[in-house]
Amino acid sequence: MLRFTKCTMSVFVIAVIIFGIVTPLIAHSRANESGYGDTRYNIELVIDRSTSLNRTDKNNNRYTALKYMFATLPATGNEMGAVVFNDKITEVSPIKPIKTPGDKDALYQKIINAKPQKGGTNIGAASDFAVDSLIEKQQEQDSKGSNRLESVVIIFTDGITDVKNKKASFA
Repeated sequence: MLRFTKCTMSVFVIAVIIFGIVTPLIAHSRANESGYGDTRYNIELVIDRSTSLNRTDKNNNRYTALKYMFATLPATGNEMGAVVFNDKITEVSPIKPIKTPGDKDALYQKIINAKPQKGGTNIGAASDFAVDSLIEKQQEQDSKGSNRLESVVIIFTDGITDVKNKKASFA
């Protein structure tokens, strides 16, 4: 019974985190539709692909949440990228403009088709990579004189970290 409780708690924590991140984006999106704001963002998605998810997210609920998040974002206008991680960091897609609904779909499929779930969990290095990517994107936007978009990191994980004090390695 204790394992079930831990698994349930992990999924609950993931859902709360996702809800806490996605809800403001949705509200901001609705505000824009009514003429009260800009909903374009630089978004770096960070998706856990470690072994622990074989226990804590057997049903791949993080991908269901990801699909829901994609459905609630505007079809165009954001700049998005994705990183999957275990003990290694793999850039699925650099941050780039989403110009068509097909661009969102293609990014989602790249994430789903990323390497299988195994290895440790180096969430710190994945987060650092995401932040660095967003800083580079903002600097690029500044140098081109284009509008600098607000930046958001969205992490899909069970929160179990088991790689400590190691530098990131990239696949």
